[in-house]
Amino acid sequence: MTKQRQENPLLKRNRILTQITILSVTLNVALMTTLLVQKNSLPPIESFTVQHIVSRTNADVLKEFFTLEFNSLVQRLTNKTLLQDGYTHRDLALSVLVGYHYLNIEKALSGFSLDKRKCKFAHVDGGEEFELLLYPGLQDWHFDMLENYIGREKWPLTNEGLFYELKKELDHPEKALVRAFVSTDDFYTVLASIKRFDEAVKGEHLLKIILSCRWHHLAHFIECQKKRPQQSRNLVRELMHAEVSLGNKEVARFWLSIDEEYVYRKLSDEDALRMVALIEPTDHLQSQLLEKFSSSMRSSKVVDASKNALNIEKTSVKEAPRVVHRVQSGESLWKISRKYKVSINDIVRENHLSSERLYIDQELIIP
Repeated sequence: MTKQRQENPLLKRNRILTQITILSVTLNVALMTTLLVQKNSLPPIESFTVQHIVSRTNADVLKEFFTLEFNSLVQRLTNKTLLQDGYTHRDLALSVLVGYHYLNIEKALSGFSLDKRKCKFAHVDGGEEFELLLYPGLQDWHFDMLENYIGREKWPLTNEGLFYELKKELDHPEKALVRAFVSTDDFYTVLASIKRFDEAVKGEHLLKIILSCRWHHLAHFIECQKKRPQQSRNLVRELMHAEVSLGNKEVARFWLSIDEEYVYRKLSDEDALRMVALIEPTDHLQSQLLEKFSSSMRSSKVVDASKNALNIEKTSVKEAPRVVHRVQSGESLWKISRKYKVSINDIVRENHLSSERLYIDQELIIP
């Protein structure tokens, strides 16, 4: 029987330790490789950081934006700095462009449903409140469309904005601006309504009459005309009456030229007196109206005022002297009321304002 050879215990222990060491090194290498792969697959840390941390409020930025011109605000449409309530600099710049510079956002983003929020902000001077429309949820491509529209259009404004731009350039309006306004549906609506009184009225003449009016009167007329076209003649007379009540000479003379019989027969004595004060006795048609009033059965006030007006050398019917303030950039009703020491309500009532929003070069009668 052959005797089996016994393994040296020391060698056996060394062999086991060597195997354990090799296994441990292998596992460590595998673990390090796994960690490196996972690290490389993670997004960079900076993509999870807040890009803009600011302390300015929406009101702070709006205070600045209300002093900026159109082009300066357009440049801020690329500023994504976060402010409050999820709104950015570019969101507020857009709101000011739309609300105070009349950017035509509906045309620029036509075909898209816009989410709107009406917000009130307190003016930093005196706490006067003003309203703005905010447009939450707009994406980068919306702003790209807006910038393309502004760059493409010579006058990227609403009809109201075109109206105010023309009022600034009454003597020498730019031809492109005139074309832009007279091609609007609003201008055509007014022209078509006036032509029901006189087909010979020219667009150039009507444009001057329209620009002498208040926009809120025109906007009300256009809205009613679209809803009640069958009442066109009465609506035109309401527009004429509203303007004459505020001393609009251009409208008074135009109204007489297209609706003479109504002016002579249907006006109240109060309105007849206004017409007498506004028309010129040197004009043949207007002189005829004065002669009719002076020999009519109307009140002695109307008769006497008409007789006095016919005497060119002695004009006894004059408009009371008025203080007229032209609105400057950055002004509000609160500032203007403090300047002239009158109340905001008195200015609103005297000028028949439908809101407290003002525009540059707007003329306000100070009571």
